[in-house]
Amino acid sequence: MDNSIRWLHLSDFHVGSDNYAQKRLFEKIIEHVKDQVSKGFVPDLVFITGDIANKGLKAEYEIFRKEFYKPLEEVLVDAKFFTVPGNHDVARPPSDGLNRLKFVEPGSRFFDSNKEGKKAREQVTPRFNLYKKWVPCSATSDWVASADGAFIEKLDMRGQYVGIVGINTAWLSMDDHDKDKLTPGFHLVESSLDKIKDCSVRIVIGHHPLHWLIEEDARRLRTLFGRHRVIYLHGHMHRAEARKEDGAGESFLVFQAGAAFQARDDEPWYGGSWIAASMNYA
Repeated sequence: MDNSIRWLHLSDFHVGSDNYAQKRLFEKIIEHVKDQVSKGFVPDLVFITGDIANKGLKAEYEIFRKEFYKPLEEVLVDAKFFTVPGNHDVARPPSDGLNRLKFVEPGSRFFDSNKEGKKAREQVTPRFNLYKKWVPCSATSDWVASADGAFIEKLDMRGQYVGIVGINTAWLSMDDHDKDKLTPGFHLVESSLDKIKDCSVRIVIGHHPLHWLIEEDARRLRTLFGRHRVIYLHGHMHRAEARKEDGAGESFLVFQAGAAFQARDDEPWYGGSWIAASMNYA
């Protein structure tokens, strides 16, 4: 019995930065997916790990839906699509008065997985309104504003349960100098993973790599990911990479997707690609 789980992992489209070149890229990716499908590689899951838009604008999301998502959905009719926001999907006003330090100080309830935490996060959830409205996701579209602060999905796939958790690493994103200032909220992630602990496969998707987060939270999340033996998928770094990381004396897998689009051939380029993966479990 074939119990393979196949996924397509895409990230960092930055729609709006170069509409003509991106349209060509959309066509190339869909053409490649069609070729893979014709050869029998049909993804069960599609993960898009943020930075779909370039400035978080409605027009950018409309282009993505019309010119990429809809055509891809027509090819992968049975696949489930899961997305999380990146820092470019946040509506960031030119004059930003967000005081993110107060949300991570001791005693803050901002990242609690309950009604109190949900209420506290209402200070930032409006920044994700366009993302929530326009980006398709098989999970509930309003998970960003939920008490969980993450989405939790459990799927029965060919006789094995797959747990998927989507986290928001862009809660506190403000500018291009976010490194070491971000967190998906340790308690939100901990609570979400606890709800899929009975699954044989556990996948977490976020936008930022762990080393981009607040150092203490990154350390605690590595321990949590190791304890749950997760597979973590992310983007942001604009280069493709697969690696093993350690936490709690255990190892977990990390798959980093490159930028689906960043620049034309004559512009600075820091590495870009997409990942199609097939993981086999005995």
